[in-house]
Parts: sequence; C-alpha cells; structure tokens
Amino acid sequence: MTYIELKQQIERLQQTAAECIQAEIISDMPLQPWFELYLQEAWAKLGKKAHISRTPWEERQQPKKPDTIRIIWPGPQAVQLVQDEADIRVSQERLSSPLFSFYGAAWPPSQTAEPPFARDGVLNLEWIIAEIGLERSMAKGERRWGDYYSAELQKQVAIQAVRLYETRHGRRKKCIVLDCDGVLWGGVVSEDGIAGIQIAETGTGQAYHQFQSLLKRLQEHGIILAVCSKNEPEDVKQVFRSHTAMVLKEEDIAAWSISWKPKSEQIADLADILQLDPQDMVLIDDQEWELAQVKSHYPQMGSVWFQKETIFKKLAEQIWIMPEDQNAQNQLRLQTYQDNVKREQLRKNAVINEEIKKQLDNRNRIQPAKESDLARISDLSRRANRCTNGVRYTAEELRQNRQGYELQAVFMSDVYRDLGLVGCIGLDRNKKSLDLFCLSCRALGREAEKKLISQLPEWIQSYRWQDTTKNEWLRQWLRSQRNWKEIK
Repeated sequence: MTYIELKQQIERLQQTAAECIQAEIISDMPLQPWFELYLQEAWAKLGKKAHISRTPWEERQQPKKPDTIRIIWPGPQAVQLVQDEADIRVSQERLSSPLFSFYGAAWPPSQTAEPPFARDGVLNLEWIIAEIGLERSMAKGERRWGDYYSAELQKQVAIQAVRLYETRHGRRKKCIVLDCDGVLWGGVVSEDGIAGIQIAETGTGQAYHQFQSLLKRLQEHGIILAVCSKNEPEDVKQVFRSHTAMVLKEEDIAAWSISWKPKSEQIADLADILQLDPQDMVLIDDQEWELAQVKSHYPQMGSVWFQKETIFKKLAEQIWIMPEDQNAQNQLRLQTYQDNVKREQLRKNAVINEEIKKQLDNRNRIQPAKESDLARISDLSRRANRCTNGVRYTAEELRQNRQGYELQAVFMSDVYRDLGLVGCIGLDRNKKSLDLFCLSCRALGREAEKKLISQLPEWIQSYRWQDTTKNEWLRQWLRSQRNWKEIK
C-alpha cells in the first residue's frame, strides 16, 4: 500500500470516529512520515481520530501538554532520563550490536522479556525486534530518510504503542465468548460423541489443546471466558466434565448460553448475565456467517474466525494483556461472574426490587486503603469504564505520599460470596475534590454507587472527570445530585 493509499484509508476510517485525541512524538531519530500514519491507522481502527505532532528532542523534559498523549522513542545512542514525562516510552535496544550475529537468539536482552509490554508504560523494543527478526527490523532503503529502523518495525511499534496506551487506560476487551464444535475441539459432539471429537496433546487434536491452554493463561490475566454454542447443553457440559484432554473445565467458564437460538440472542443473554456491554466481548466461531450475524446486531463487538494456523495471531489483535494483570484477584473475579448467574436467577424469581435486596443481603465496607490494596485499586482504575470518573492510576502513582490525600477502599459482600475490594475513592483535601471514584461492574445494580456518593464529606466542591465513552450516565447522575464543579 502506498503512502497516499494508506492516508486515504485512514481518512475513511476516521469519518465515523467517535473520539478525537492528540498525540506528540519525541525522538532523537528522524522517523519517516509513515510512523505518524501507522499511529493514526491503529487509533482509527479503534474508532478514534488522532492528530499527531512532533516535538523536538531537546524539549522532552518540558511539561506535557494537557490532554496530549506523549510518546518518547530514544535511539540506541540517546541518553534517556528518568524524569522525562511520557505516557509511552519505547525502550532502547542492543540487538543491533554486531555480536548479535554471532550469538543470535542467545544474545541476552537488556530487559525482562514480558512481551510485548514492560511495566510502567515502557514498550519493549527488543521483544518486537526479536519477533520481526533483526534483518527486517533495520532500515535499508529507508536510510535515505535518515531512519535507523525499517518501516515494518515502525509499524509494529505504532500498533503496540496504541495497544499499550489503550490497555493502561482500561479500553480493551474483557470477555472471550467461545463456540464449541470446531473451536474448543474438532468435530461435532452431538454427532461424533465425546469419544469421537478431536482434542489431544499430540496429533490432529493438538491445535485445540494448545488453544485451550492459551485461553487458560488469558484467564489468569483477568480475561473472562463464556460459552455460546448451538448445541444440547448436556452434551457440551459432559465434554467439559469427562473428556480427559480438556484443559478448560466447567468451573473455568463464567457464563453459558447453549441453545438453538440465533447467536445474537445468545450474546444478549450473556451480556445480561455478566453485566457487560457486548462491545467488551470477542466472539470466536468457526462459521463466518455466524460471526456476520452477530456483527450485524453488535458492530462494536470483536469477532475472530477460528482457523488453526492463525487463531493466536488474530486473537492477539483483539485481546490485550499486561504483566500486572496476572494477580490473585482474577480468580475471585471469575467466581463473582459465575455468581452473577445465580443473582440473575434470583432477580427473575423475586417480585420487587426490595425483595431482591433483602435476599441478596448486600453489605458495603469503606476503609482507608492499605499498601496491600494498591495493586488491586490500580487494576480497578484501569479496568473500570462504566462506574468511574475515568481517572487512571498505576500502583506506583498511588504509593506517592501526597499530603491531604485520602485513598479509601470499598469492599462488598452478599449472601453468595465476599466480593472483596470492588471500588475505590480518592479525596483531595487541598483541592476539595473527588479525585478518584470507581466501582467494578460486578458491584453495579445494587445502588452501591449512590450510597457511596451520599456518604462523601460535605467539604467536596469539585470532581475530576475523564470520559471513557461509557460513564456519561454517572456524570449526569452526579450533576443531578450534587452542585460540584467539574475539573480535568
């Protein structure tokens, strides 16, 4: 694709963009104009129009412009200072060393290889180079632009930089919805029986076994798994319970929709049970027409056509994870979603809302946050999109001892389970402001957000606000209840 063709494609994608963002690039390397287009393309595919500007390298220590995403990419010879303020930093690499030709893959990377993201907003360039290959990563004909790296590498850096930013700001898919026949195993269970389907550690069923192993790892990083299948429920459940080669077990699935209804209706059922928006889900199916049918009802929902050879790569384009996502809270999150099925049944059986509340026996507890709570609070602030003021914090930022700042953790339990830490509140006495407010979606539907707001101290005069595209309802509710000033 030529430069002009790519630019025209981006302009078409941006015509339906629902959000505009500003980003600046700071690098001691020239970087050809393609890099800016690659950033715009990656954001345009997410429904966002990006305006990209360049800032001189000498100004990298200047304060970051408000509402601007700063990307710093130092070349191999640059000195990167820790006080540089950036949303995304591209790490420096050593793989271009002449010794790499001798050592090859044994050449030790300079950073922990936690692909593709390192912690604290750093993009691991060495991992990307290792994936592409050193030969394809270094500039050849592009050197006429003064570039050190190839256009192919710059494209991958742009894609991963956008993913890193969006992931750190909670804008990512949360749930994988799985078909069964042809996806979790080969064959059709209703026709071939349990003994006839293909799934094994070796042979023809190996691809399905490997795919389930990947899903298991993604679940450990907080990705919710659900099943959406046109089948007999007992046939599917029996495979999960009885087939010895299954990596996924019945307890790994947060919610089930197994029937002969159109899959778009099954998706609606799952969204209702899990209290998730369909656009937070990704459907994996081996039938393209099924994907198209669901897509016609939910255009923003992710979809992946299952093919053995490409499933890992295609899924990686839709599901983004970070190292800090792997924590002990994820198993509790899965259990909570499973309990939502029971809660939903209770709601259907109860006659009035007061009866529901009585049977659920909701209990809230608010207390000052402890050091051990900070990782979970950071995780919540990055994940929450609906019941949040949109402010995101890393655990390190929360650890900063700010005078006059109160950080509170919100805990919840009901008749089914202790839900643990489900929300957080940050109060800034100096600014008389509600700095941070967020609740997990598993706490919604119980009026906990209203109760928490009503308990806030009288000295609050303002609240910070960042739009997530899903939290407008909270903004309107705050405006109707409190005469607070909104600040960025």
